[in-house]
Amino acid sequence: MDNRPRAPVSPDSLGKDFVAIVGRVGSQLVEVVSLTRLSFREDRNGCYRLRFADGRIFKYRRMVSARGAETVERLISRIDAPNIPRVVDRHGAGLLIEFVDGGPVRRQGQTRKLLVETAALQGKIHLTEAADLLAGEPPLRMSDEAVDLGRRIDRLTARKAITRHEADRLTELAISQIPQECQIGVVHRDYCAENLLVSDAGDFYIVDNEAIRIGAFDFDLARTWYRWPMSPTERAVYWESYGEHRDLSSFSSSFLFWAIDVMVRSALYRLQGGTVWAAVPIRKLRILLRRAQTPVPPDSYLRW
Repeated sequence: MDNRPRAPVSPDSLGKDFVAIVGRVGSQLVEVVSLTRLSFREDRNGCYRLRFADGRIFKYRRMVSARGAETVERLISRIDAPNIPRVVDRHGAGLLIEFVDGGPVRRQGQTRKLLVETAALQGKIHLTEAADLLAGEPPLRMSDEAVDLGRRIDRLTARKAITRHEADRLTELAISQIPQECQIGVVHRDYCAENLLVSDAGDFYIVDNEAIRIGAFDFDLARTWYRWPMSPTERAVYWESYGEHRDLSSFSSSFLFWAIDVMVRSALYRLQGGTVWAAVPIRKLRILLRRAQTPVPPDSYLRW
């Protein structure tokens, strides 16, 4: 997420969790500025930059629920990496987070070093120790995942975003590569260049980490593939670095299932908000349909 501010916000509009957290900072609140780019998210999980009289700056994230906020705080605390901003305080559904002062990464700034290091961090996130948390998670049944994906594809058809023929073909392709099982653990769910900031000192930080949760590693990789534009050469560097931490064979063999799932979810989300980007995932789904007309070895998907 880009930390550039959007618009001033009245503190009175942010609720009791916000008031409680600000009251514990120990300095007068000077400014609240919205960082949220999708206006329809503000009421449920808006994001704000807070500036205090003593010069400190924090990010405040309003989560959908107190349980969700507690999950984010717990999981971030387990990731042993300085590139992830820490949760400073939590109250109810509100999170106070370290603010990173940095600029977004442009395409020309995607150096080999940066790709290697960010891929390694994603691998490290996936390898975060979470056995105790997994014990309380229901098993991820791929048959249920397939049913849910089919329903989401049908919703796109009902909205006339895709044709019935396209829907049937997407379902067919997804089922053709559905995995029998998948590995789960700590996942970021929006690990991409848009949420990558670089400080003046050249250090990189992954921000907008509030979607972190327990989930499927290969879904997380598909989300990165969809959200992070790279050339084939850049992708090769990224996957090679990630592969030093976790084997990519399950992802490459089930790529179509996870990629279609990611793009269908994105399309529905953006259609819900009526954003100007709503057509992007639909266009990419159609590109995938055209590419998939020619069978290719599973590992070639990682170069798309």
